[in-house]
Amino acid sequence: MIESCKVLCRKQYGKEDLKHFEKRIKEEYRVNWIIDNMPAATKFYTQEVDANGDLQYQTHYEKGYALGFMGGEAPLTEAGVAYVNNHIRIHLHFHENPESFVGYRIVGFEVEPFSVKHEIDGEWKETNKKL
Repeated sequence: MIESCKVLCRKQYGKEDLKHFEKRIKEEYRVNWIIDNMPAATKFYTQEVDANGDLQYQTHYEKGYALGFMGGEAPLTEAGVAYVNNHIRIHLHFHENPESFVGYRIVGFEVEPFSVKHEIDGEWKETNKKL
């Protein structure tokens, strides 16, 4: 089943909490999740020019995901401002082999973190979770 953005909870943070987030983001803190003993990984790519002058892409994985990032290089961000990755796109890869086992086995757990500035449609209420 594929679901898009859905508000699970809402929390207001004080200045001290926000400073703590900023400190951890500057320290490049990583969040680690596990599903069925499979650690989450963030996929990213690098590119290199080979001896023939052709562009080659390499796939890499990092354990977990970054809590956030410092603005400046990313589009629509302000330099020196900490941004929390408040959304995570989850990709679960699974395998089925009825001859060997019943059900499915998770064989990959990738996460794709990103930050979204939300604006609530109307006044926030537990019954009005529309973004």
